[in-house]
Amino acid sequence: MKINQSSADIQKQTFLFNTNLKVSQQNNEIEKMQDLLKSDDEIISLRQGIQHTTEVRVENGTATTSDLIRDINAVNRSMLDKATHEMQLLNALYNLKNTINQ
Repeated sequence: MKINQSSADIQKQTFLFNTNLKVSQQNNEIEKMQDLLKSDDEIISLRQGIQHTTEVRVENGTATTSDLIRDINAVNRSMLDKATHEMQLLNALYNLKNTINQ
């Protein structure tokens, strides 16, 4: 009887250890995604500034519309990257809630 109890205790401890490890990994993933979103905001802002500069250059004749389209596409790509990272953050949050049963 003691062997069965000891085995059950070991299984419980192993389960709790693995669960805590998984929670820790998921928290790290969430922090990583939050940092990435901050970087995304900075990148979008910088690319929008570049786009604005190119718009002025097109008006002055020192840049082509192809240059402007390239910069507009870069802004749009950055926004899509941010949206992807937001979805990945939500997924990580849902995974954490599932792991801790909330």
